Amino acid sequence: MMNKDNVVFNEMKRIGHEWEEQRAAHQAKKQGIIDTFGWDSEELKNWYAEKEAHTFPFTQGQSKAYRAWAETISAASRRIVQSSDYKMKSTDEALEKKLNKEAFAVVTGDGLYVNCRNFRHQGVRFGNGYARGFRMADGKLCVINRKVGKSTLMEAGLTGGITSVVAPGVIASAIAGTGLTEVQLANQVCYLVDSDAGSNGKTKITQIGDQVIAVLLADRKDLLDKYNAAGDKRTRQSALNVFTVLREAGMLERRPASVAVVGRIR
Repeated sequence: MMNKDNVVFNEMKRIGHEWEEQRAAHQAKKQGIIDTFGWDSEELKNWYAEKEAHTFPFTQGQSKAYRAWAETISAASRRIVQSSDYKMKSTDEALEKKLNKEAFAVVTGDGLYVNCRNFRHQGVRFGNGYARGFRMADGKLCVINRKVGKSTLMEAGLTGGITSVVAPGVIASAIAGTGLTEVQLANQVCYLVDSDAGSNGKTKITQIGDQVIAVLLADRKDLLDKYNAAGDKRTRQSALNVFTVLREAGMLERRPASVAVVGRIR
C-alpha cells in the first residue's frame, strides 16, 4: 500500500508547480502589453488585477508541512540508496543457505530485499548479495545497486560498518553502504527488474536512465523536469536522483506488509 501522505503532498507539489508555470506565463505578458498599449492602458491595469487575484494556492501552515515532508523524504532517500550487498543471516543454517542461494527476494519488517546472485546487466554479474528493492504498480521491482555493465568497472571499494535489519528469525546484514563518498554514491543506480525469472531462467533487468524515466514520468512533467535538472548524465541517473523522483511520484511501495520469502532463482 502506498504512503497516503505521499499522495497528498505530491498533489500539493503538482498544484504548486502548475501555479509557478502560470505565474511565469502571466509575467511574460507584461512587457508586451506595455509596448503595445502603454503604461496607462486598461490592458495593463487588467494585468495587475489578474496578478493580484492569482494568489498562492496553499496556506502558510500547509507550506510548512510540505517543506517538512520534502526534507524528510530527501534524508530518507539518501539513507536508503547508500546501502547494498546485503546477506541474509539466520540461526537456522539450512534456511540461511536457501535464502542466500535459492530465494528470489525476502520481505522483512524493514523492507524488500532482492537476491542479485544470478543477476546480470550487459553480461556483467552483480555479485552474490541482496540489494534493496521496491515494488512498483506494474508488478516490476525497482532495485538499488552499484552500476554494472560492459563499460563500468565493479565498485570493489565500498566498505563500511555492518548494518543489520532485524526480522523474525532473519537478519539482512549489509557488508557495504555506510559512509559512502559522493563518488561512490553516484555509482549507485536503480534497475527495473521483472519480479521473477522468466521461462528461460533469466531475469530481465534494465537500468533506469533517461529513456526509462521519460516513459515512467510521462504524466509528471514537474518530476521529469526535476530529474533532468539534477545535472550531468551521471548525476541524473544516480540512485539518489532516480529514487527520489519515483518516490515523489508515488510509484514505489513504501513498506511491505509482511515477512516472507518470495520466489526462487531458477
